[in-house]
Amino acid sequence: MLKFEWSPDLGCERDETPLVTVTKFGDGYEARLATGINSQPNKWTVTFTKNLDEYRKIRAFLKQHGAVKAFEWVDPEGELGRYVCRSWKSKQVGFGVLQITGVFEQVFE
Repeated sequence: MLKFEWSPDLGCERDETPLVTVTKFGDGYEARLATGINSQPNKWTVTFTKNLDEYRKIRAFLKQHGAVKAFEWVDPEGELGRYVCRSWKSKQVGFGVLQITGVFEQVFE
């Protein structure tokens, strides 16, 4: 498994949405149950502002994994995990400087 080696720009955002199965009963009563043993995956919105060469390496890495193969990544809090990036977008922010933004979703395999 390959490791994603690039550091994101400051300002990463983490989205935590626990995976829960909810069963609703009458009178507003509901029961909640965690879905699986890894029910709290992280999603990080990350941005990388890099020169053209580094941008191309990052984009090639994401394309190589194609939202199918997981990769290792150390999140901004220093925790190593397995992630996939299902989509990303790019924009030019200067001459020879590009920005790529994606959501790294933690997976458990």
